[in-house]
Amino acid sequence: MAGLVRWRPWAPDYEQYIGMLIGSEALGLVVGFLVHHPMLVAFPLVVPPYVAAKALWRRHGRAFVREMREAHDALNAGNFARARESFAYWAANRPSPALAAIARHDLAWTAMCEGELEEARDLQLHGLTKDRKSLERAGLVQLSSIDLALLFALLGDLETAETWIAEAEKPAKKAPRRGVEAIIAVVRAVVALRRDRAADAVQILEDNWSMCEARLSGDTMRPIYVIRAFARREELSYQRPKYPGELAYIGTAWPEMAEFLAANGY
Repeated sequence: MAGLVRWRPWAPDYEQYIGMLIGSEALGLVVGFLVHHPMLVAFPLVVPPYVAAKALWRRHGRAFVREMREAHDALNAGNFARARESFAYWAANRPSPALAAIARHDLAWTAMCEGELEEARDLQLHGLTKDRKSLERAGLVQLSSIDLALLFALLGDLETAETWIAEAEKPAKKAPRRGVEAIIAVVRAVVALRRDRAADAVQILEDNWSMCEARLSGDTMRPIYVIRAFARREELSYQRPKYPGELAYIGTAWPEMAEFLAANGY
């Protein structure tokens, strides 16, 4: 859930993280150059290309961070066309594969918010099966896996959803992103609900509710409140949509949820 947990370009460490990616991209560019030009290994000849390459990638990184901020603001306001434009631009053959992987991940989340669940599923599958190394470099394998599990659960393919839950639970090569464990629990609850096991879903959510509230942001919790209210058969009197159809995507391929959302103004 480009999923329920999404990239937050405004986080304090985001620029530092992008800087690390940029540095590694620049080093890779220079190493690749030297492999094909082994005579140019003298230190004075190595440093200038590296500095120039890093400066180039830094400019791309600054533009990426700026546009991701703007795209996320648009997404949070329900301006999907604006968000999609930026995410699609950076996902398509940008100079850095790792930055493209981040943008494709957020493009999948945008598609899901629009109710285009199949498109979102295909984008996540592309990243996890055809561009996995870039996802690994961006530290997004676990998050993309649980996002994909959610998409399969919302589409009603519960066996495949459970396969991707298991994939998300595998130890990450990099430190897991904050909140992924909580989202895994939420997706397990969605699978239980789709199997008509509301009591199991309620128990899963109750067992993990403190972790969800501690690790997830207010915007991230909004769809989770809906899922819990649906499991408990409660009205959503304490939460109203930020814009028309804000969370309608949850019920796109789930008739009972669609009826619940409509009854509560979503």
